[in-house]
Amino acid sequence: MRFSNMIPWRSIRLIGRTPEYTGGALVLATLLLALPNPLRAQDVPTTRAADGKATAVDWTSRPFAVATGGEAPSAASAMGPSECVEGLASGYACSRMHLQSFLPIQLLGGGPGVGLNDVWGWQDAKTGRRYAIVGRTNGTAFVDVTYPDAPVYVGNLPSHGGRNSSWRDIKVYQDHAYIVADAQPGHGLQVFDLRTLRGVTTPTNFQETGHYFGFGSAHNIAIDEETGFAFVVGASAGQSPSPRACAGGLVMLDLAVPADPRFAGCFNHPGTGRALTGYTHDAQCVVYRGPDTRFTGRRICFGSNETALSIADVTNASAPVPVGLGQYPGTSYAHQGWLSEDQRYFFLGDELDELNGGGPIRTLIFDVSKLDDPEVAGQYFSTRSGIDHNMYTTRGRLYQANYKEGIRVLDVSDPERPEEIAWFDTTPTNGPSVWDGTWSVYPYFDDDTVLASSIGQGLFVLSVDAGAVAASTDPAPDVPASFRVGAAWPNPFTEAARIPVTFDETGTARAELVDALGRVLAVVFDGPVQAGTTLDLAVGGSGLPPGSYRFRVSVGGSVRTVTLVRSR
Repeated sequence: MRFSNMIPWRSIRLIGRTPEYTGGALVLATLLLALPNPLRAQDVPTTRAADGKATAVDWTSRPFAVATGGEAPSAASAMGPSECVEGLASGYACSRMHLQSFLPIQLLGGGPGVGLNDVWGWQDAKTGRRYAIVGRTNGTAFVDVTYPDAPVYVGNLPSHGGRNSSWRDIKVYQDHAYIVADAQPGHGLQVFDLRTLRGVTTPTNFQETGHYFGFGSAHNIAIDEETGFAFVVGASAGQSPSPRACAGGLVMLDLAVPADPRFAGCFNHPGTGRALTGYTHDAQCVVYRGPDTRFTGRRICFGSNETALSIADVTNASAPVPVGLGQYPGTSYAHQGWLSEDQRYFFLGDELDELNGGGPIRTLIFDVSKLDDPEVAGQYFSTRSGIDHNMYTTRGRLYQANYKEGIRVLDVSDPERPEEIAWFDTTPTNGPSVWDGTWSVYPYFDDDTVLASSIGQGLFVLSVDAGAVAASTDPAPDVPASFRVGAAWPNPFTEAARIPVTFDETGTARAELVDALGRVLAVVFDGPVQAGTTLDLAVGGSGLPPGSYRFRVSVGGSVRTVTLVRSR
């Protein structure tokens, strides 16, 4: 959507795991609790809106850390449309991805200490209106995004039982939203009839339409919309009278009556998951129409099972069959992934490989043309160092939510050779927590509108240039690297961080420290290097405010970056 055709900005209406679970949620929770909070009142940025006026952005409502050193503002500000010009849109670093609007957490029914998690979308077939369904730590927000530059908050569905959870996930089927929450015993599956939103003009506190009590907490939910089956994953028994948590594997539910899910079966892929119980962290389940004709028309689930990619035939929910197992080098935590549109490839993100081993964001590309023998066809390495989270494919593109590296859009028309074409950073100013930033992205409306949830910030409504191709100023991923950048140590740091850089070819290198907006703060090295040389480069912390920075090394056409965190 071109900004010259957009409807003017409008005003916004407002409202005046259990002990048995040993999966990723507890791992992340432990890390989150251990992280420091360097955010200060003076760190709140001032951005410039499209009309040139300065606007204070309120970042004080973060999910895992509350700002200190100042009183929170009494109200937060939304933002209207701002085109990405010369790498910025209202202060957000970007490339060929435009800000249509932004709603901070405070305007989404949140308050102090509340953060966001998942986001999904729904279009009302009767009225044509479009909605963002936004997970918060304490409930679910509904936002009318029919006019992308004028979102309207229409109401809230409180978390079942009133308990908070950092992991809340949502999917939609037959005009109903299905919501699960992790590390929240007794939550079960919330069902909400989205048609309830029709005609709502005053923000409303909604009630569940239905509820399924067959498990306690759960990490996520997948839905095969074609056959009307839901697949709850990462569930724990909780306190339900008849628990069917399936040891964290697939809890299969028949949605023939959308408001009344019925248990249909369990599946656990033997030998997968950190506890080897078949725990599934995330999944995509489809009616298969890919190249392996042996399975045409059958319901196939692709599970991200912590230690491997699981492929299963669940056509008969009472007798599911494991089909294939995809393993890969450098496994840390097989988190989430999505099929290419022709179902020949599966793009998988390992959430912890970058954190544990350093290096740029990696996407595994599995060739699943033989479902019983999936193979790694390639790996895509971003030029950014960070952590990947959720990704989805549509119309020849892969939309990735990469925490503090924001939304990255890849052209996957050639699936084995992705190319980055656009990006948007939702956290231009932030503290050292690596678990801040873009949680998820929803790209499935019938135009170029993209929804993104940012953990400590809010809901972003964005658009991508319709003709964006190979847009990034970063080098194409198939440019061979002539050097390697090692992990920074210590990181976070206070006095200094040291980064080893090894050069495989003779050339001229430049190493810089840059801020979140890409501005060069210091040139660490600039000069000739010899093949086989390793430089132990250092970044000093003296005079550097707490926050997130990038150490960027370039040699010829290749660029590599490492994220550095300066703590107090």
